[in-house]
Amino acid sequence: MTLQQLLKLGVTNEVAKQVLEIHKSTIKDKYVPIWRFTEVNSKYKELKLIVENKENQINKLKIKATEKEELVTKIMALEELNKINKECYESKIDALQKEKLTEIYLRDQKIKSIKTAKAMLDFLLD
Repeated sequence: MTLQQLLKLGVTNEVAKQVLEIHKSTIKDKYVPIWRFTEVNSKYKELKLIVENKENQINKLKIKATEKEELVTKIMALEELNKINKECYESKIDALQKEKLTEIYLRDQKIKSIKTAKAMLDFLLD
């Protein structure tokens, strides 16, 4: 409180000064000026926002890292599947090439029943 506020309440000038002196001595080491409080409080709010922003960035990075790990796992699975499919198709291509070469050879040899001859060759080779 100020001297003017005490005087408006009807306190005499002498009593108001005594009240202010007692008040000053009571809060001497416990009082924080408003400007200092505002300064510290605004700094606190600023730092709190910075910490929140950093936490949000960390959380986003965690999500991206998890997504990256999932993508790497999916890519590895797809690569493995692609490898298996490639081997399967290559073996089918090899089988088709052998079959066609066998047909061409049997035709060149003027074999009348190519299906029968191929069946006999398959039986003998297995």
